[in-house]
Amino acid sequence: DELGGSTTASWSLVAWYPPGHDSPPPIQCPPQPHAPLSTRLGDGEWAEPCPPPRPPASYPREVVYSEDGGAALGCGLFPHDRLDQTVECACRFSPTGFGRRAVTPLEIAALWDVSILVTDRISAMTTFRGLIRALGATPPAKFLQFGADRLITGGFRGGSSEGLIVDRPSIAVDSEECEGKESGDDEEPPLAAPGVRSPSPSAMDRAPAPTWNDQDAQKVDNSPVPTHLWEFFFERAYLKECGELPAGWRQALDGFRRFQLRWWRRRKLAGTFREWRLEHYPLRLTRLDTAYVERSPGGDEVRYRWRMSPDSRLNLGRELYTRHWAQLNEMPKFETSRLMATDAIAKAAGPYHCHHPRYIDTFWTWPVGSTLFYWRWPERYQADARDGQPHFLLGDFGGYVRPQAAPKPEDREKVLLKLLPVRQRGYIEAGSGKVRSLINYFWVDKGETDIRIVYDGTGCG
Repeated sequence: DELGGSTTASWSLVAWYPPGHDSPPPIQCPPQPHAPLSTRLGDGEWAEPCPPPRPPASYPREVVYSEDGGAALGCGLFPHDRLDQTVECACRFSPTGFGRRAVTPLEIAALWDVSILVTDRISAMTTFRGLIRALGATPPAKFLQFGADRLITGGFRGGSSEGLIVDRPSIAVDSEECEGKESGDDEEPPLAAPGVRSPSPSAMDRAPAPTWNDQDAQKVDNSPVPTHLWEFFFERAYLKECGELPAGWRQALDGFRRFQLRWWRRRKLAGTFREWRLEHYPLRLTRLDTAYVERSPGGDEVRYRWRMSPDSRLNLGRELYTRHWAQLNEMPKFETSRLMATDAIAKAAGPYHCHHPRYIDTFWTWPVGSTLFYWRWPERYQADARDGQPHFLLGDFGGYVRPQAAPKPEDREKVLLKLLPVRQRGYIEAGSGKVRSLINYFWVDKGETDIRIVYDGTGCG
């Protein structure tokens, strides 16, 4: 329940400490709101038509059955121990708009937070249905990620098992002596009990923790990246495999990061897009082996020029190049693909050149925002990643130009600080023509001193 979800499953996270080690109390995370089952079921599967259910009066954290007890309703949760449970959900093929059916394997995978990449790989296997049902008896992916997150971000503290403090015998203290001391008096910390050893604090334990929001344990917007986590694991692996680290190794890591950043941008990003573009939109649309340029004769310096016709009267290379690009621009979605790839590569390059002192910041953050690298997605998802998820509409959206409500004076500065980064990163562009429609937004409290902006597409008419 603390992680939300849409099933009745309950899992416990247990941290095992070595025998004889003192285990500090874990940090309790605030409960998260659950999601009703209806949010996990699509309307694109055929179902046995049934009357529409009554509007729910509440969304309880339990299974809610229909009046005849034959189906689980969408306002409740899904029973984790009955994967073949019939559900009552929306159905576009039903004359009433609702129907009863079994939950599909893909929907079970979504309920257990199986990643899209894993589902995509195993969905074509003949054992897909059996694999999904077997996963239903295991913790969901969200819970496994939660356990790993607790271990590395402070949920279970304890340092390293190396360099243990030597045991000290316990000393009996008179109760009257304890009562005579005030809480503010200087005194030594209590000694460990016999046989109990405390791990020595590691570099990761001594490092400052990220800045968290005081209400829902979320990082604040300007919280620095905890780079010490990467350095901690690198140090531990290097000491184990290679021995002692040389002096100044932390500064040297930035040099490797600069190299990795340039290699990733040039080879893995721009290079893979070039391969994708040549496969989907080849520049040469004919089978003729035609070169656009040729080497200039003479001189030690290599120079190139447009390929000329045999009589040197016609700039053949430029004419062919222009003709082929004109044909590409007429192909469907070519301009959309090119513009989005240009925006993605430009934002990945960042605003700093390689010798700028803040160039290393782009290794950890996206200073000017980011755009999906759609060409690196699986083939079946590339169109949705580039064009956006298709929506099934019954009519035109129309226009919505009602002005946004002005924030209160005490919220004005907070709203401005949230909207400015969105504009600076190019997520909102100033149109050159007439504005057809606006999107509504509002804000909610995020702790005691911060807010969260919510863009409400349903409130635009």
